[in-house]
Amino acid sequence: MDQLGIDSEEALLNYCHDKKQSEHNRLRACGALAQIHGQKIVPFLLRLAKEHDKATADAAMFGLRCIGSRRATRLLIEELRYAITDTRRQAALDAIRSLEDRRAERAVSHALLTDECANTRELAAEVLTYVHHGRRTTRALIQALSDPSPGVRWWALSTLAGTPDWTGTELETIKQHLSDHATVSSVEPPEQGTVADAARNALEAYARVLAHRREREDRQ
Repeated sequence: MDQLGIDSEEALLNYCHDKKQSEHNRLRACGALAQIHGQKIVPFLLRLAKEHDKATADAAMFGLRCIGSRRATRLLIEELRYAITDTRRQAALDAIRSLEDRRAERAVSHALLTDECANTRELAAEVLTYVHHGRRTTRALIQALSDPSPGVRWWALSTLAGTPDWTGTELETIKQHLSDHATVSSVEPPEQGTVADAARNALEAYARVLAHRREREDRQ
């Protein structure tokens, strides 16, 4: 609070609302509230997150991520489904990733398959790593492999690598992407930056799972 020039918790609450303050400082104010009050401040942040003013909503979302409360999940799902701007839907996905609440999986899968913004679909594919819900999620990720965006295909394959329990048909679909040499500039390290690289990594993960299963069966 001292860094913001605020001397009371009441002033800190008002600061979060104050549209005259910079977005950066309002983020810090909501984060400070979250650290001071934890779960008790969730209802306030949930109300604040519904504000039409983007900076206010973003600051509240930041505070919710600091708390890590799953009470925010329902609001974040609504935000993901109904927010008008790409930035707000992506902010919701970012917060869902932090909460790791599998109740959001269906909404995240829907965003992956239907959102008009490629960056949002790409982020949704990544977030499914944290809210994976078994076969339903796998089917959505396999479907996303036909996405026109290389970044979406790359992240779908990377997420599939974390849960390599696929049907024979799904395995063949993944193998088809070994010849997909589209590049993804945002990937680190750059030498892993083609869709084919992601497919190869996924298949290697699958091979390790099979080898582990055979080992276990041999011991039995």
